[in-house]
Amino acid sequence: MSDSSSKEQHFVISTSEKTWAEIAPFGTKQVVPFPLESNQLYTLSRFAYLHNLDGKMVLESPLAHCQVILYDERSLAIFHALSAPQTLAQLGNQFSDIPQDIIATFLSWLLGEKFLAVTDKDGTVNEEPSLHLWELHDLLFHARSRLGRHNYPYGKSNLHLGKIEPLPAVKSSNSFATITLYQPNIEALMDCDIPFTRVMEQRRSQRQQGKQPITIEQLGEFLYRTARIRSLKMTESVEYEFSDRPYPSGGACYELELYLIINACQGIGSGLYHYCPKEHLLCQLNGYTGEVYKLSCQAVTESGLPQVLIILAARFSRVAWKYRSLAYSLTLKHVGVLYQSMYLVATAMELASCAIGGGDSDLFAEATKTDYLIETSVGEFILGSQAD
Repeated sequence: MSDSSSKEQHFVISTSEKTWAEIAPFGTKQVVPFPLESNQLYTLSRFAYLHNLDGKMVLESPLAHCQVILYDERSLAIFHALSAPQTLAQLGNQFSDIPQDIIATFLSWLLGEKFLAVTDKDGTVNEEPSLHLWELHDLLFHARSRLGRHNYPYGKSNLHLGKIEPLPAVKSSNSFATITLYQPNIEALMDCDIPFTRVMEQRRSQRQQGKQPITIEQLGEFLYRTARIRSLKMTESVEYEFSDRPYPSGGACYELELYLIINACQGIGSGLYHYCPKEHLLCQLNGYTGEVYKLSCQAVTESGLPQVLIILAARFSRVAWKYRSLAYSLTLKHVGVLYQSMYLVATAMELASCAIGGGDSDLFAEATKTDYLIETSVGEFILGSQAD
């Protein structure tokens, strides 16, 4: 017999001998089963996924307001069978050793929380139109980095305090050569720069670049106005170092690092560089290696290779040390605000600029010798002189 009893707002599916599964709702959202139709085909939703959580197999979905904790290996076999369309009767025939009311109750909960999808006889899944444009990783990322569809720890946390040292605000450099960059007079620019509204209205993505490359002075001014460190400070309550820079960053984490691939710049040789925002230096990491060339090719423009490719990399633990569940979403928001700052400064300086939609983070890690899980690329931006 099945027993869908409530236990601390959890619903347990069990017999007198064993517990089969547990429905664990999130928050106050009502979770209810949905009646099955005997001849209807059902299949596992493409948004449902299984994972190990604290020694238990757990079924979750960004469509659901609960998680399903599985206690018996036969329930895993049922999920495997549901990778192809099945009726309730077909499942009952395959799993004749399981009480049929257990299977029916189990599937009705799964259907109610959209772990299952209704399927036509030809195998077509009857998916809601609003889901057609969603990919699993996008919808899961959206659900897990916002409140409502999970009960995992969320927001600011001192979880790692005293266990893991936070990364410093400024990354150390192991460069074999450094280049001191030009520093513009910010006070003078505040008086004579192009009006803000004109900059906003004239901002455009410009992939085509001029024949005469950008100069080292222009590059220095651009980096100084967009990404330098204006000040550093340490909090008193927690030993976490903060910095202040021209663009905003959640919790003043400033996890983004700028790496520059120079293909053509007057005054700087080609190669891979890291920008040091505290000293306002370029630190050369590599010459023009095969990996560096491949990264440049991914950002090729109408004018050929970009004069300067700026790769935004994230030191992930700078944010993850402070925040849970929303850490990576914060990083992507930081990429966006830095993109906008770069666009506006490039427009004011009459430079060609364009954000790139994606890049190869593995290739970047190979080129820079960074650990993919510790620091790798999250954004790309091309910069150069304006086309004639």
